[in-house]
Amino acid sequence: MQSQRLPTKALITKELGSFSLGDDSDVYVVVKYYKGDLQLHIRRYTVNNSNKLVSTPQGVIITPVRYAQLMLDARDVTRIVNELQTGRCTEHLHKHIGGGVYVDVGLENSKSVNIRHYHRFKDSAEAVPTKIGLTLKFSEWKEFLEFEQAIKALAPEFGAAKPCSEGLDHLNQRGMLECKECSPFVTLEELQQMFY
Repeated sequence: MQSQRLPTKALITKELGSFSLGDDSDVYVVVKYYKGDLQLHIRRYTVNNSNKLVSTPQGVIITPVRYAQLMLDARDVTRIVNELQTGRCTEHLHKHIGGGVYVDVGLENSKSVNIRHYHRFKDSAEAVPTKIGLTLKFSEWKEFLEFEQAIKALAPEFGAAKPCSEGLDHLNQRGMLECKECSPFVTLEELQQMFY
């Protein structure tokens, strides 16, 4: 009897569950393991020529630690969303959730919540947004928050995770600056100038 070989993708990907962010939305939240890492994907989907729903490059991958930070910041993001919807917003919110991923909402981004990767070029002082990420309508953001308990039920690691900044290795400035999750754009040269 000849053994059956599984496709490589089956060996590295295991989807735990998915949720649509509304009846009129093409954005889905997918909780899955990829190459052994637990991930939450917020991604735009489309229907291909074979009438199958397939993911597009428009999206962001969130680890449990980044999800913990995002949920910690969710109240502030939602407050700005509500202020924008009532015309009372006077600020722009730019929150770092880990690695190079930021959430933006507010005056400069007044119709959506933007979750995007940033990049800092070698000779630049500031990080800039990249094309990697996703823009959520306010209704999609609120729908995403409604799935918090369902996400944690599918993968309890998302409920148990703590923001990186709460780690014991972050008890001093150096520990935080050496962390690539908390300070992704600090270079070795900059660290040496600060501490040596």
